[in-house]
Order: sequence, then structure tokens, then C-alpha cells
Amino acid sequence: MKGIFTLLIAALAFTSLNAQSTLTRTRIVNDRADFFKVMLTNTTNVAELTELQSILKNERNIIFTWKDLKIGRDGRLSSLTIDIKDKDGFEGSTTLSKFGDHQGLAFYRDYSPKATIPFWIGEEF
Repeated sequence: MKGIFTLLIAALAFTSLNAQSTLTRTRIVNDRADFFKVMLTNTTNVAELTELQSILKNERNIIFTWKDLKIGRDGRLSSLTIDIKDKDGFEGSTTLSKFGDHQGLAFYRDYSPKATIPFWIGEEF
């Protein structure tokens, strides 16, 4: 019985960790070898930002930081500043002082040699 209980706890812990990773991965809305895009909305939380920071550092060698994070009374993200710096020298910062249901912050990096805009960061609706 003790073994079954231990197995159940381990399975629940794995499911919980996997669910968080999946949720954070949804913030990376386009993820290919030569291009990726990240979108942050008013439902983004601190755990996701932290995990996204780790994913970007480990998989893309991109430094992702944030500041001025504010959460509204409804528990949703209300304002945020993000800073991006990648290994190729592209960097930028953007702030959204009032998140809405259909707006957020986003950035992308296009590594293809023919990219007309290899890096972008800003508000997205």
C-alpha cells in the first residue's frame, strides 16, 4: 500500500511539473530552428516568466528579464517591462502599462539569412 501511495504522489508531481512546462511552452507561439516568437498576455504569471527565462537561456542563449511587474485585483497581469538580449547583439526593451484582454507584449527572433526584420519587440494586439 505504501508503494502505491508513493507511486501516486510521484505521478501527481510529474503531472504538475509537466503541466507548467506545457503552459509556458504556449507562450512560445512559434518555435522553429530559424524562428521563434513569444507572446505574454494578462494571464501570464511569475512562474511562467521564470520558466520562460530558463528556456530562452538554455535553448536560445537569450537573456530575458522583466521588471515593474504589477498584478491587478483580479489576479491578472496589469503591467510589465521586458528586456531581451541575444548572443548576436540584438536587444530591446518594451513596457505595457495596461494589459487588456486582447493585448500583450511579444518579441520574435528570425535567424534566417534572408530575414528582413531579424528581431522585433513590442506591444501586440
